Amino acid sequence: MQNDPQVDFGKVTISLSAKINPSEDMEKVREALSNIIPMNYSFDGRMLKARTQDLEALTNVYEKIRAKRSLGVLRRLLLRGMGDDSSTILLNRQAAYVGSVVFCETEMEGPLGPLTLVVKADKIMNFIDWIAPH
Repeated sequence: MQNDPQVDFGKVTISLSAKINPSEDMEKVREALSNIIPMNYSFDGRMLKARTQDLEALTNVYEKIRAKRSLGVLRRLLLRGMGDDSSTILLNRQAAYVGSVVFCETEMEGPLGPLTLVVKADKIMNFIDWIAPH
């Protein structure tokens, strides 16, 4: 996956996190997160999370949404989750555990709650147009 040199996102930060439920095995949640974005996840007492400024971290997501032809869904969710300089989307944690990228519409989908992916970019609309063109 390569960032088109013609597209200017400004500074980009990608974070992925998951709340750990009392009944869950933290290592299985760590594996689910790593299946989406391989990073070093830290535990803060209730959440596993990691952050990077390396756009290449999104390679897995980028490739899987194209393989599944999920660009329209991703674009709609990114636009719906957009703030001033960021966008948040939710991913199904059970699907992530088996290596699949499945988007959630709400936090209530799935009994264990979603994984939360946040992309912060100086030019968030440029990022959305690049990862999920219309």
